[in-house]
Amino acid sequence: MNTAQTRARAQQNEVDLHRLEYHRRLVGLLLGKRTQGAVLSRAWREVRRWQRRRLCSLDYSREWSKLLYGPVNILVAQMLDKLRIPVIVTAHSGRS
Repeated sequence: MNTAQTRARAQQNEVDLHRLEYHRRLVGLLLGKRTQGAVLSRAWREVRRWQRRRLCSLDYSREWSKLLYGPVNILVAQMLDKLRIPVIVTAHSGRS
């Protein structure tokens, strides 16, 4: 691999690590009674932004909408699965 490719791969790894940490924090906030509502509200705004600006496929935004509309424990499990983090125990599985 040349230097440009190595640098690009390192940058992508940094982006991926940042995304992983961000979503780990979101999972924790979704499990908190005081923070859950704000996180869900922000997530709905983000999905609407994707749709309005056509930033992703309609199928992708619909899947996220289904997850956001459903039980929080299912949303958290799906997020953990996408992040490749094993689901052990959730402290709070319902909406506040």
